Amino acid sequence: MTDPTVLSYGDSLIRKSDLDILGSCQWLNDQIIGFFFEFCQNEKFQKNNFSFVGPEVTQFVKMVEQKEIGIFLEPLDLTSKEAIFLAVNSNSDPGMAGGSHWSLLLFLKQKNQFLHFDSCTGSNNNEAKVLATKVCKFLSKDLRLNYSEVEVTQQINGYDCGIHCIVNAENIADHLKAGKDIQTLPKVDQPKISKYRSELVKLIESLSST
Repeated sequence: MTDPTVLSYGDSLIRKSDLDILGSCQWLNDQIIGFFFEFCQNEKFQKNNFSFVGPEVTQFVKMVEQKEIGIFLEPLDLTSKEAIFLAVNSNSDPGMAGGSHWSLLLFLKQKNQFLHFDSCTGSNNNEAKVLATKVCKFLSKDLRLNYSEVEVTQQINGYDCGIHCIVNAENIADHLKAGKDIQTLPKVDQPKISKYRSELVKLIESLSST
């Protein structure tokens, strides 16, 4: 059974099965989140000094030894970025693919601070801390880990964690782009989250037609 390509965008490939996920009650996969992060990097926030690190890279960083993570992170020039957005997956088993929960980890250079945004508070705390610790050591051996959990809108079902991850990333990036402090960040409201699957479909379709 064929699964035709709907969109080829940079390093991202979106197939019909990915669009089907957006039209269903399934959690988002690596391809969709990776695509959105790449879109933010290349277009939506291209002129800002941000880095959006997608699921494939963050998962490798979580799994490999500290001495090996430079292979994945050095090309991203993270030390020069004002804000780093990292997609966090709940999978902690290198022998298994995927995971069951997504959240967002943010590093702010000016504050030397890692902030974790989890739509199911506590679910990805351990994975986010592992990732933050490794990225912290990569950025500077002298940098002390400063990690906090941020109170965010909680998901009302068992499958929209990926939507929360990307909506939170966009909300934060818009806030920082406007020159505002992270402490004044508003929560994303539920109506925006509820309609964002259809917004993603529209984005993919618009890009595929250009």
